[in-house]
Amino acid sequence: MCALLKIHHSFYRYACPVCMVQGEYSSTYKKLIYATVGENPLRTTQTYQQHLETVSITGKPSFGVKGPTTLSKLIRIPENIPFDPMHLLYLGINKSFLNAIIKHKLVNLEIMSSVIERIKVPHYFRRKPRNFLTEYGLWKAQEHRHFLLYFAPIVLDGVRRMCPTEKSNHLFRLYYLLSTAIYLLYGEKIQDSDITASEICLREFHLRIIDLFGESIKTITLHALQHLPEQVKKFGPLHCVSAMPFENFNRQLKMSVTGTRGAASTMVYRYLNFQSHLEKNNSASIPTVLGKSFPFQRFKIGSLVFHTFHHGKSLLSASYFAFLATSAVFVKIKSINFISDQYFSVVCRSYKCKPLKSVTDCSDMPSSVSDTLLQKSPFYILTKGAISEYCPTEFSHHAIITQCSGLLYGVKILNSFEHE
Repeated sequence: MCALLKIHHSFYRYACPVCMVQGEYSSTYKKLIYATVGENPLRTTQTYQQHLETVSITGKPSFGVKGPTTLSKLIRIPENIPFDPMHLLYLGINKSFLNAIIKHKLVNLEIMSSVIERIKVPHYFRRKPRNFLTEYGLWKAQEHRHFLLYFAPIVLDGVRRMCPTEKSNHLFRLYYLLSTAIYLLYGEKIQDSDITASEICLREFHLRIIDLFGESIKTITLHALQHLPEQVKKFGPLHCVSAMPFENFNRQLKMSVTGTRGAASTMVYRYLNFQSHLEKNNSASIPTVLGKSFPFQRFKIGSLVFHTFHHGKSLLSASYFAFLATSAVFVKIKSINFISDQYFSVVCRSYKCKPLKSVTDCSDMPSSVSDTLLQKSPFYILTKGAISEYCPTEFSHHAIITQCSGLLYGVKILNSFEHE
């Protein structure tokens, strides 16, 4: 939940801060169970104030509100308090989901680990895919983010093809729905159709996960997940309200202090240097080759750096896979035809793409959900195409392309500051 909701103590911990639903204790599961979204009206500042007045008269919590707070004088509660995706999604839903997979051995964990390790990511992903069996306990929030947004449907589809079971099919469909829904809420330009598609996927995910795990899964975290599309309408893409950049910035500030004196002045000086460097990197979008001598094996578009396949660090990263938004095609960068710093073309292996849904049996899903996945899901099955030349201005995103169980998978990487 949002860090602000953790700091102030206005809301009773047994109630949802967005709507009027309150958790009911289940003696069977020994936990609080929350109803689905839609059965209770949303909270407003007016209802919050009414509940505060009731608390002042009775001295008891009213619909989850247990008293006034200093923050209520500064912001409108609860309208101006969003959920934080770092704690709700990465360290919440995704981590709980993976813990359940490990605990109940729902899939072959060795195969799953091998598939994850086979995935290569661009150079700016600070956290590379790690062994799931031996190092999962060390995964950071950023690794959970990468798994949820990019890896999960690819990994679980590969696992179920290599070791088909009923449980692996269920898990693939669950993550396919969840990853698609969250990915749509992270887009750089989110349309109303994306939010509607996300709502459809989340609603189906909610029903299916309850069928798989039972009523015990209806926690406040699962309940809050249903509020995210409405939150995006008010506050913009999820990365705009994520705590991850602030957590990362705290780390950068701590690392910037290398001496025993003048810690504050050192932090300020290095922060200003970082800001000026960032502005220079984002100021120009003219295609530029990088390097001191021919043959050139890297080029830059704005703040994005792409490598050719023969670049020396290709074994460590896969910045040679790209997605061209102008032509909606995945490519593998082979070489650069250099003329001058601002005039060159890029030779690539192109890949024809079709939605993952088109080769996946989801016949048990409603037609509205199937159509949504077919039109909106960012996960694709690829087939090799011809070698072609492209103008560097067409390169808009990096991509993840990986092979598993004889199939090539591809997904476009969102240009988000949370990667770094």
